[in-house]
Amino acid sequence: MARPRISRWATSIGLVVAPIVVASLWVPPLLHYYVPTLVVTDDLIARARANPSDERLAAAEPIVFLEEAYPKTKEETLRAAQGLLNGVLELEGQPPQQIHLPFDPRDLEVPSSSLQLAFAGLAVPAVLLRAYEITGEEKYFETAEAAIVGFAEYERRSFLPKGLQWNDHAVASNVQVLTEFWRVYRHHPSFRPEVARRVLALADRAGRLLAKPSQYTFATNHGIMQNLALLQFALVFPDLPGVDGYVKLATARLESQLPFFVSPEGIVLEHSVGYHALGTELLSGAVRYYELLGIPVPADWTEKLASAQKFVNLIQRPDGSLPQFGDTPGYVSVAVTDASAGTPRTLRADETARPRALTTFPVSGYAVLWAPSLTGDSSSETAMTWSNFDGHGHKHADELSVDLWAAGRQWWSNLGYWPYDSNLRTPATSWAGSSAPHRRGEDNVTLKTGEMRSSLRTSKLLAYGSGGDISAVEVRRETNGGYAVRRQVVQVGADLWIVADQHSGAGSGAGSGGRVVWNAAYDLKLDTTDRPQCYLLAPIDAAATMTTCFFASAGTEVSVRKGSTAPFAGWQVVGNHIVPSSAFVVDGQGDAPWLITVWLLSATGEQARATDVKLNSWQAPDHWSIDVGKDGQMRTVDRDGQEIGVHRPGGADERLALLEAPDSTAEIAKIRQAFVDAEHRYPIYHGELIDYRSRVSVWLLILWALQEAGLLALGRIWPAATLVCRWTATVAWVTGGAWLHLYYFVA
Repeated sequence: MARPRISRWATSIGLVVAPIVVASLWVPPLLHYYVPTLVVTDDLIARARANPSDERLAAAEPIVFLEEAYPKTKEETLRAAQGLLNGVLELEGQPPQQIHLPFDPRDLEVPSSSLQLAFAGLAVPAVLLRAYEITGEEKYFETAEAAIVGFAEYERRSFLPKGLQWNDHAVASNVQVLTEFWRVYRHHPSFRPEVARRVLALADRAGRLLAKPSQYTFATNHGIMQNLALLQFALVFPDLPGVDGYVKLATARLESQLPFFVSPEGIVLEHSVGYHALGTELLSGAVRYYELLGIPVPADWTEKLASAQKFVNLIQRPDGSLPQFGDTPGYVSVAVTDASAGTPRTLRADETARPRALTTFPVSGYAVLWAPSLTGDSSSETAMTWSNFDGHGHKHADELSVDLWAAGRQWWSNLGYWPYDSNLRTPATSWAGSSAPHRRGEDNVTLKTGEMRSSLRTSKLLAYGSGGDISAVEVRRETNGGYAVRRQVVQVGADLWIVADQHSGAGSGAGSGGRVVWNAAYDLKLDTTDRPQCYLLAPIDAAATMTTCFFASAGTEVSVRKGSTAPFAGWQVVGNHIVPSSAFVVDGQGDAPWLITVWLLSATGEQARATDVKLNSWQAPDHWSIDVGKDGQMRTVDRDGQEIGVHRPGGADERLALLEAPDSTAEIAKIRQAFVDAEHRYPIYHGELIDYRSRVSVWLLILWALQEAGLLALGRIWPAATLVCRWTATVAWVTGGAWLHLYYFVA
């Protein structure tokens, strides 16, 4: 009797253990996204319509968290809104997308992640609301209302997200869009309580998701957005439950995040000048929200905001573009909004405020040089980065890279904001996507998010100086594997740049050595000259030209690439479009190769072809000499120790003594410690992985079906073995389930 009973128990347990294991895989994401649904009463609706006052609501102008999804002008807004009414969504850099108004969950799963974010962030009703604000036409407002109500109804019934439905950035954007809608709707003649219930319940859900610990993205600007959205929520929906707790939570999180998000120099530490511009706007909004809520603004925030705005003015070009470090859009004008005064205004490069000299930021890892103009053209900007903060966002492998803008146009740059959906994003964000010198075959350790992990390499400003016609900056990068590279950038006058690289520990075997990929602007034509080491770059639409010459250690090879994937070189991102460009791939051989790259800017092509560039000597990074001739005038530029000199036969000589860089170790350590402290306080949830869970669940169910078929057949052939196999399978399922939970979906 005992054995049959044990067999029945084993069979019963064995039949349910596999489904339990599969079902358990979905418990973490369900808990991660679960928030209770608010019951919206008539009294709550009445209070939300009356409070806050219209004046306070107007002062609480919402920060736009999805600005890239919105048209920039009134004309573009109306054209986009009419397109939406016709069932077509158009975003810059994206093909037209058919949509289903007022709302269809299928739109949340379009192939493009940018479009997914736009749909999940309520960009469709947001554009329609802007069109309504411009025209007053009710068709736009009515469609926006229907889209929001449809989205709210779908949210209420959802257990797991589609696309980027509950992405942190999208949820923050929801609060902004609901703010804009509620400001109009609460006094609108078409007001209906049933619509108000859905809108307020959706807003409440957004607040709960933003406040949920497992949803908090502390490491990047997304965390800042989440906290600002909570403060915005408190200003706009003060009578919804939990508001006081949201304010305390958001301020506590902001005050732990800002010490590592913005450096003491006022630079947003997201490895991207574009994201510095965004971070400046977010910091400005934080100051404004604190003031509106009556919260004392930390003194260092005001100082950091002022410095951040100065950095925007310093690094932004007269055409509004920015150097393409990290995830920074290229060849586009970037508008930065300062909302601290209560009404947004646009910050643009201020010619009168920009210093005409070298400015270094040793903690943040940037140098910016503005030099005199060439024949009356706009000033030239030479920018260099070595910023590298482990775990912070939007990092490319680009330390020591250089960006050059001169004569009113881009000449050399990194690739910029390569689309996340592209299968070439990995090489585009690696060393090949920047002008940074590196060891051939140098690997990048990546986090699960795909961001570059930086703890295996460090960079440091060594020396700098600017005076008269000479400016220079020198930086060294080293890895824990013994490899190091040193780059110095020297500018003389308005037309001459010398970039000198020295590698050490680059190896001596096949495929070793150093490499630099110089990516030219996409609209430059490349020609050869009568000197094998020199080339001519000429814009299609302008007269200025640039001669580029290479002098290097023995065995160095220079190849020209355009739109190449092997090796990856010769690309640019223009706006949101990937286009081919000319590039030089310079490969040095041996353990310690060196390279000098010379750029000589001329007003015409004829002047450029008359140039004469010659290397006199190279002994070491601090001992070299070059002759440069143009228009019959010769200059000798040399470095002797910590001095750089220019000799002009028959003219005045100049010498610049380089300054030793200040020690920034302590400040960098404080930033990194603040990050580590926040990491411990707000652990990142890595357990969502819905696609992985779906695939694993399918395979486990198939395995379970095969197991049961096998045990059924075994029972007929060898009944005595069935019990042992059943218990073995049960133990295997329990063990496998534990491994999936404790390792596979965590590691």
